[in-house]
Parts: sequence; structure tokens; C-alpha cells
Amino acid sequence: FVAQQQLVPLSLGDIPNVTRQLPRFRQLDAIAGIAHQGRVYAVPYTYSEMGLIYDRKAFGAPPESLEVLWDPRWRGRVLAFDGSSHGFSLASMHL
Repeated sequence: FVAQQQLVPLSLGDIPNVTRQLPRFRQLDAIAGIAHQGRVYAVPYTYSEMGLIYDRKAFGAPPESLEVLWDPRWRGRVLAFDGSSHGFSLASMHL
């Protein structure tokens, strides 16, 4: 979207609460997908860990990515939290 100029960079001076973010979120250029060529296009608003729990008996080795959630072999056998933001996050990491 940035390359097609479909996004407008943010002016962080117009977002006063950005100074109240946790320190790890203040280096926006260090967070993938937030900034491009020194311009900021997004500000993180939430953070949570997402783990992948799996049955050791079903896998020869631990899954290396979330891509296993879309493997047809596991269709109907995947359990995930049913929240729109959680599902969106999983899908975006897969893409």
C-alpha cells in the first residue's frame, strides 16, 4: 500500500499518547510493517504473546511456523481462540 501511495504517513506530533507507550514500542522503525523510508504509517496499540501448542505424538518434530494451521491434514483438528483480533493476527502472520 505504501509503494502505491495508498497510505498517508502519520504525524506523531498529532498523537500525544504515543509518548506513553512501552519503551519497546517507541522505536517504530524497528517494528516490521510500521515505517518505510523513515516515515511512520502505523502505531502499535496492543501486544500479546501467541504460542502454538501441539500434540507431540502427532508431529515427528515441532512445527516451525504457524503455516501448519492451514495444512489440510489438520482440518477440523485445530483449536484456536475465537476472537477476531486473534484470528486476524494469526492469518496476517501466515500471509
